[in-house]
Amino acid sequence: MSINKDYRRLSAYTDQLMRELSPDLFPKAIQKIQVQCFANDNRLCLNKSAHYDALVLVDVQKEFCDITDRRGNTDTENTCKRIASLVPQFRAAGLPVYSVYFSSDEIPLDEVDFHHYQYADTDIPIRKTRDSAFQGDGDPFEDILNENGHKRLLVMGFNATACVYRTVKDAQSLGFECTIISDCISNDGKTYNDMTETLQNFARYKGVKFVPSGFALDAISTSGAPTQKQRTSKKKRFVPRSI
Repeated sequence: MSINKDYRRLSAYTDQLMRELSPDLFPKAIQKIQVQCFANDNRLCLNKSAHYDALVLVDVQKEFCDITDRRGNTDTENTCKRIASLVPQFRAAGLPVYSVYFSSDEIPLDEVDFHHYQYADTDIPIRKTRDSAFQGDGDPFEDILNENGHKRLLVMGFNATACVYRTVKDAQSLGFECTIISDCISNDGKTYNDMTETLQNFARYKGVKFVPSGFALDAISTSGAPTQKQRTSKKKRFVPRSI
């Protein structure tokens, strides 16, 4: 009984700190508290693995994020800017990046409406024509990932309960392990903390995990992950066709 009381007291205390402390003033403290809050929430499964194979960006595009567009709002705009600031850090940590974008027609990459996020030559472009990156014409995304030996995926992007949801759902059913970066998804003005239960229930039953971006970066940085150059020097990078 005493242990249960202490646990409830700790949980309430961390929730209080999350409300009172400013992330700008206490970034490391907030990060640790976020991890504890995720661990305390029995609806979720915090991924403490230090090993991820690749980062998958879903539809970080003006059509879905721009505040001046009919689908965009303050939350999608801010989330998009956060993604744009974090992706270079994941690249620097040696994580390959799949830039998944929606386009009904085949267009040059320099015409894709990537929003705030800057596409890099080292990224692997994936064009999709449906909600899920795993459904479409051409080379299946599944084959591309398997060819590159990428099974453990970090996922971020838009929209959380549509394209991100369906992409992750298909990935899990095909045997990939997905971890969603919780502070880098948004949907219809809702961030992760106030989002519908779609993703939360999906995590509970399908084994999808969640992790804050800072925790994922720390895990990658301390795991001694090989650089992009080291990865590609061992095996020629597979250049996919659009799907």
